Amino acid sequence: MLGILIDSKARTVQLLDKNWTLEYLQELIGGYIEAVAPPMADVNMFVNEDGISLSLPRWQMPFMLRGKAGMIPYLGNAIILGAEDEEGELEGLDKEQAESMVAFLKAEIVWG
Repeated sequence: MLGILIDSKARTVQLLDKNWTLEYLQELIGGYIEAVAPPMADVNMFVNEDGISLSLPRWQMPFMLRGKAGMIPYLGNAIILGAEDEEGELEGLDKEQAESMVAFLKAEIVWG
C-alpha cells in the first residue's frame, strides 16, 4: 500500500510501498501516533503525539483556505496515507496521487 514518509531529521519526503501496520507507523513516527488534519483532501496524516515534549524537528507545509495561503507547522516525522474505505480501514494512495504529492511536498515543505 502506497504511503508517504516525511522524515524531519533527514529532511526528506519518500514514497513507500509497505504494509502500514500500527507497529510500523509507530516505528517510523518514533512513538505513539496521532492523526492530524492535513491540508489535503482524501488523505490521512499521522505524527508523533509527543512531538512537543520530545522537541522533535519542526517543519511547515503550505495550505490554501478561502483563497488565502499559509503554513501549518508540524513536529517530527509524518506519514500520509489514503482515506478510509467503507469499513473504516485505511487505504493506500493511488500511484498518480502519491507521486504528485511527493513532488509537491519536496518543493514546498519548509524545514526548520
